[in-house]
Amino acid sequence: MVQKRQIIREKLTTDKNDAKIAEEFNVERSIVTKIFQRKEKYLNLADEETTSKISRIQLGYFSLVEEALIVFSY
Repeated sequence: MVQKRQIIREKLTTDKNDAKIAEEFNVERSIVTKIFQRKEKYLNLADEETTSKISRIQLGYFSLVEEALIVFSY
C-alpha cells in the first residue's frame, strides 16, 4: 500500500512518464497506469486504515454471556 501511494505521489509531483516511474519502482508500466487510474481508491483506503485501527473494538467470544453477566451484576 505504501508503494502505491509513493507511485501516485511521484506521478502527481513530477513530469515523469509511466515507463520511468515503473523503472524506478521495478514494476511494469501497466501497473503504474492501473494504480494511477485507481488513485482515489488507494488514497481513501490509506486514510481508512489509520482510522479503523484506532477505533476497532473486538468483542469477546461469548459476547451474549458477557452482556448477561453485566445485567445480572446490577
